[in-house]
Amino acid sequence: MQAIKRILFLFSSVILILIVKEFLSLYFFFKSVTPFLGYLFIVLSILSVIYFAVIPIYEILKMSIHNSPVKDRSKIDELREKRIEAFKNNPFLLRSEYDVASIKNTDEDYNSVIEILSEECNTIKKRHINNLFYRTSISQNGFIDGMMILGSSVMLTKDIFKLYNGRVNNIALWSIAKKIYLSMLIGGSEGVEYASNEIFTKLASDTLKKLPFIDRIITSLTDGLTNAVLLTRVAIITENYCKMLYVESDKDLIPKPTYIISTAKNLTTDAINTIKGNLLKLAKNKTEDVLSTVVDPLILVWGRTSSFVKRKTEEKKKGFGYSLFNKIKR
Repeated sequence: MQAIKRILFLFSSVILILIVKEFLSLYFFFKSVTPFLGYLFIVLSILSVIYFAVIPIYEILKMSIHNSPVKDRSKIDELREKRIEAFKNNPFLLRSEYDVASIKNTDEDYNSVIEILSEECNTIKKRHINNLFYRTSISQNGFIDGMMILGSSVMLTKDIFKLYNGRVNNIALWSIAKKIYLSMLIGGSEGVEYASNEIFTKLASDTLKKLPFIDRIITSLTDGLTNAVLLTRVAIITENYCKMLYVESDKDLIPKPTYIISTAKNLTTDAINTIKGNLLKLAKNKTEDVLSTVVDPLILVWGRTSSFVKRKTEEKKKGFGYSLFNKIKR
């Protein structure tokens, strides 16, 4: 066990070094343009961490305690009663005009409430996970991706706690943080494999292979989908703490890779189909020349307006977009 911890520590240290390297690369790039931009980048990075991570974490800590699953079967009834009493004041259930006053301390009533909350939770997960998929597939920078993953994880966790009437206690909260961190490291290989297979399967047609930059598009989409899978793991673990009543061990709270992948697939199906549809439209409309002239073809693929594409095309023809893109890549 000690050896595994050392390996994980070494692995996480390498990842941290790479993220710092990406941060410094961006900083020196902006500073090379003008020192003011370099300092502005640092300030904006700090403000982003405060807004998307520090403030949400503080808001989580301020929430009322939502009791964690028990490991003693004799305490299930007591835990269920506490949760049902809390559900009677649940803002979402009240807005939904659910008859909270009639909820009784039974498995049937409890499961009925959980089913309703789970449906809303799926809506929350879909919004956060697809946003991360979209943003990290476009950013193509390790530091920016790391910032987005951190912010999305914290914001999603906060929204799930809020939906289920509060957070877990500090011990369980720390346990969630560690499990999420370790799960993201351990589960990365499954996420990459799924993302690669899914993207290649959807975009492997001969028509799409003729599009310029298709290799770059596929690589970027694979990165974004991998991050979406990892965020799905975060969401499921957090929700399990909120809705499960009994676990034999903490391992029961961690979903199997197959379940994570199937959930991520369901949540991102619409987005992936939209991507494929947009690419097919580009191919059929013979807009390869337009695709090859924009700074980031993924912006066009995700369905931005024709005026945006036209502006980017004009910028490249003037030399601005092209030189900026190549300077970042170098």
